[in-house]
Amino acid sequence: MKTTGINTAVLIGSGNVATHLGLALLNAGITIFQVYSPTSANAKSLAKKLHAKAITTLKDIDTTADIIIIAIKDDALAEIGKTLRVGKTLVVHTSGATLANVLEKCSANYGVFYPFQTFNKNVKVDFTNVPVCIEANSKKAEKQLEGLAKMVTNTCYKLDSGQRQWLHIMGVFSSNFSNLMYHITSQIAAEQNIPFSIVYPLIEQTAAKVKTNAPEAVQTGPAIRGDKKVMQAHLKKLEGNKDFKKIYSLLSAAIQHINN
Repeated sequence: MKTTGINTAVLIGSGNVATHLGLALLNAGITIFQVYSPTSANAKSLAKKLHAKAITTLKDIDTTADIIIIAIKDDALAEIGKTLRVGKTLVVHTSGATLANVLEKCSANYGVFYPFQTFNKNVKVDFTNVPVCIEANSKKAEKQLEGLAKMVTNTCYKLDSGQRQWLHIMGVFSSNFSNLMYHITSQIAAEQNIPFSIVYPLIEQTAAKVKTNAPEAVQTGPAIRGDKKVMQAHLKKLEGNKDFKKIYSLLSAAIQHINN
């Protein structure tokens, strides 16, 4: 028996976040009325998965839904905020970097439902392990969002817009920048005919250590040891790629500065 007051939803967006969130809501028993995308094929593709109706114009949104979830690129949120008008229907966006009040003209009830995870349509994610951060302009809406979050995940946090923006920065450092390091590693591996899979155990062990230790306490490598000869040898090897050499130098200096 649902006690959240949210049983039906409309999704604005058809990308990575909309796809994973939509499926999680559907699996939790939420009925998805509509999926909106300005591109008909995208709207139809996701709508089919969610047993919903595909729409391509905002004026066709069914405002009888209990919640309208906007899962689109951050740059497009401001425009949606200027044009969408749905009366008192609860409206939320899923952005980590955008203030909640971008939606204040859309509805009397608005907020944020931010799944803190990296998403790709083609990569499965166990949504029950995805932290969801909520914010709302009223206690009633906050309670509704908290209840909805508990239907799809084991972890819910109440964060204001400022905290959520800092969390987004944390995500960039811990995920986006880390993935760039994996990309560089994979390129070097390919160039040197070394299997990229050889670093999997190292990546897994590094991630595992920070679950039980402070990151600064388990920092390793030539930079923190001050092993200048090794670092110079690495930089010489990297002379053929100025970008990699610059990144190596910058991060090595940062490790030394932060840990001294």
